[in-house]
Amino acid sequence: MISLQHVHDALNVSLGSAFANDQTFSNGLIRVLSSFPSACPTLTALSRSVADYLFNALYDRLGYEMRVQLNDGTQRRIYMADLPDLADALLLPLFLSFLPDASHYGLLHDFWMSTGSLSAMRVLCQRYSSFLPEQERALMDRVEQENQFFLQ
Repeated sequence: MISLQHVHDALNVSLGSAFANDQTFSNGLIRVLSSFPSACPTLTALSRSVADYLFNALYDRLGYEMRVQLNDGTQRRIYMADLPDLADALLLPLFLSFLPDASHYGLLHDFWMSTGSLSAMRVLCQRYSSFLPEQERALMDRVEQENQFFLQ
């Protein structure tokens, strides 16, 4: 189950605490994330739904400039290209809730291969390493080291 704390942790650095602590915004994200697999039958569809929700909610609140104030007081513009990465960060708690079995491995692996999801890759490395071929594990280790900032 995705909690308000999960949403806060995923968004606090990227969008600032004003958004991360906004209960209406966070509860909307939780509703979207909870729609898997009923309303969003694939992880790709879920990721798109989360990115769409983020865009609509941010645009409704911020307008066309899409600027947020971060916790250090600086402003950051949110670009369309940022939304898939924000959505990916929000998927991490869902991925961590999956049982480490062959069916979930297949689901995460296919999603990682088709999207390059760092969250899926992180969970594959942490919880499904026994399923991974040696060469793939080495590739994931290298990607993880190169993207350490994004995987914290």
